[in-house]
Amino acid sequence: MDLTTQHLRCFLAVVDELSFTRAAERLHLSPSTVSEQIASLERRLGVTLFVRTSRSVACTNAATALSPLARRAVESMDEVVAWAAGPETGAAVRIGMLASSTLLRAVVEAARATKPGVDWKLRQLPFTSPDQHLLRGELDCAFVAGLRPATPRDGIATYDLWTERLVLAVREDHPLTRRPRAMMSDLAGITLICGPNGPRNPQWFATIEALVPGQPRVLADATNLEEAVEMAATGLGGTVVAESAIEMFPRPGIAFVPLADAPLATMRLHTRAQDPSRALAHLVATALERHPTSASRVGPRRP
Repeated sequence: MDLTTQHLRCFLAVVDELSFTRAAERLHLSPSTVSEQIASLERRLGVTLFVRTSRSVACTNAATALSPLARRAVESMDEVVAWAAGPETGAAVRIGMLASSTLLRAVVEAARATKPGVDWKLRQLPFTSPDQHLLRGELDCAFVAGLRPATPRDGIATYDLWTERLVLAVREDHPLTRRPRAMMSDLAGITLICGPNGPRNPQWFATIEALVPGQPRVLADATNLEEAVEMAATGLGGTVVAESAIEMFPRPGIAFVPLADAPLATMRLHTRAQDPSRALAHLVATALERHPTSASRVGPRRP
């Protein structure tokens, strides 16, 4: 029987809150992730743990019996993690990101809480391939959104974490903002704001351009995501971003239109393969524990 501490943490949060929504907020997870974890736990145990209606959640006798056992198991695991964390004076982890999000921050905060002696450094990345920064030793890891399946690359390990829908960022008076959603074909009539020509992130921009019919107009002037959103707000065109940008860029003049037929963006954690850092391994383990249902690993390509 394969149970994880994440199963038990989700279970205990629902027991305490008697609400899947409040349990998700407490754990900094989505309600669907909590529901998936509870359903997985129930399948593994072969029992029903909660009686759910549209208005309430109640514990079954099995949940009442499991609760003290689960608490002891989680407390014991926390003690193991605290022991493993230990003092790591001088250790540092340099984390690259195109933009932050609630889920990204929750991963870093959870790692920081159990490794307080590590110097966690967050750096915003430009629209260039993050793997270049990793291979040059400028970063230890990077959170990267991609639109295609991850492909092996020499010296790089990639971990799938969570998915997000895509939205179009445009000026608030753009005609597309009058619709509840847009299609990728609608982007043929606007200028797409992308990164500069040269060593940009082909995983993202090349896929977007390929999904727009014909030859879309491209303004390749933005050096990072914040610049791209600001350019969209001034009416220079539109830029396609993950939906977490709605939360990260709440500024006057910008609107976000859902793209109904766009592929999902997958947030991944990239690291150098065979990196010996305990602190980095802890960050990877924390990310995978918080997002276990979608996590997968693509190792480095072998010559």
